[in-house]
Amino acid sequence: VFQAVNAGPGCSWLEFATYAKSLLGERAVGEIVPVTEAELKRPAKRPMKSVLAHTPDTARGLPVLRDWREALAEFLSS
Repeated sequence: VFQAVNAGPGCSWLEFATYAKSLLGERAVGEIVPVTEAELKRPAKRPMKSVLAHTPDTARGLPVLRDWREALAEFLSS
């Protein structure tokens, strides 16, 4: 079992949502509201920053995935 992560710089959920909304333009509905971890009141503690690492494993025959921004743009345009 492998977990694949696209290439490109890491980002927060806020950065991801903001970028997705910018790609959607007028199709985007709603507002993005930043919240703190304390405001979410989750039962389990979360790390302050937990970005998935992009470590391509070409030695095992896995392809290097393209930049996540490119993949997101294609997905949202379809």
